[in-house]
Amino acid sequence: QVDALNMTFTPQVVTLDKLVAKVGRSDFDAVGRFDNLLNYVFAGEVLKGSLNLTSKLIDLNEFMTEESTTTTTTTTAKNSQTSTTVETTNADVPNNIDFTLTASMARVIYDNIEIKGASGKITVRNETVTISNLKARILDGDLALDGTYSTYQVERPALDFKFKFVNVDIQQAFK
Repeated sequence: QVDALNMTFTPQVVTLDKLVAKVGRSDFDAVGRFDNLLNYVFAGEVLKGSLNLTSKLIDLNEFMTEESTTTTTTTTAKNSQTSTTVETTNADVPNNIDFTLTASMARVIYDNIEIKGASGKITVRNETVTISNLKARILDGDLALDGTYSTYQVERPALDFKFKFVNVDIQQAFK
């Protein structure tokens, strides 16, 4: 449901002056701009942009899908063994995106965990996703996160994250 959408288009820039929307229980308010959109779509050039997103509630459970799994059962005269494999692939980060998302979310629901006061910045540039100054209240404690995920070397993606948890009650995750 889109309650408000105001955009300005020029051949060089698309400006998102206002977006107010809901998907399920989740609400989204956003403003931003996209530079070089037409050349990105039609000629594969670099898309530059920024988006500022705020939300009172994002329920990630509404966006989740079932994982693809394979179950194998092996039976011999002495025992039976079952194993489950979840197939994963590396997520490629495009080399023609230069984009920054700044977000502030009052509540985020993931599985049975409630995250409060989440805020931070995500930048996609040069086949790298950088998360900067992500902060949140989770499991009665504080979380701080900074890091990068790079697919500059597609066959060997690089992951470098720094987490800081203060006074987190891990047992709450299993309630």
